[in-house]
Amino acid sequence: INAFIATNTQDKIKDMVKDLDPEMAMVLINYVYFRGQWEKPFDGNFTHKADFHVDETTKVEVDMMKRTGRYDFYNDDGNHTTVIMLPYKGNTSMMIVLPDEGKMQEVESSINKEHIRHWHDSLFRSSVELSLPKFSISADASLDSTLKEMGITNAFTDNADFSGMSDEVKLKVSKVSHQAVLSVDETGTEAAAATTIEVMPMSMPQTMTLDRPFLVFILEHSTRSVLFMGKINNPAAM
Repeated sequence: INAFIATNTQDKIKDMVKDLDPEMAMVLINYVYFRGQWEKPFDGNFTHKADFHVDETTKVEVDMMKRTGRYDFYNDDGNHTTVIMLPYKGNTSMMIVLPDEGKMQEVESSINKEHIRHWHDSLFRSSVELSLPKFSISADASLDSTLKEMGITNAFTDNADFSGMSDEVKLKVSKVSHQAVLSVDETGTEAAAATTIEVMPMSMPQTMTLDRPFLVFILEHSTRSVLFMGKINNPAAM
């Protein structure tokens, strides 16, 4: 099982299954492997060392990418956030949400699909001087309690009804595991050679420097689906 997952995620997710109970009848695997190349790559020559403020007392050194270009951008004063959309080649984009200083907890606690839709619909094309740290994150979690809180309870008990799968053996769900990996660098998530030249207006560009914790969403445009969402607390942590 682990070899199958590793092969199909280019070795990004390894050893997801730690152990199997001898009485286990079935394992259901769901994984998403997203490989994106920036539509507008960053020039590695401009990447430099910079401080990232994890919190009020902690800072780490990161590789800070830099690019000035035309991006969909929105400053949401009402929700204390600045939003930018970084398109990938194809039909997906990364939406980055930077809460104002001291407002991360407030933004996190109130975020919902209406906020995401509002940000998406409010973006407008602007000249932006963007500084974004390179990062690679990995997280795993047990979803048992999360699913139960959402109302999926019988599936974990002796009252579970999986008779559509098996009439002979009584089945129930024992555990649900989730793992996610996201890497961001100058080209996206894999190497690509590309150069883009943009015609810039003669006005001063907006400045967006991601030197403190921010939120990331990978959006698929045709279905308006969120493929990935996460919080970058410390880009230097693996």
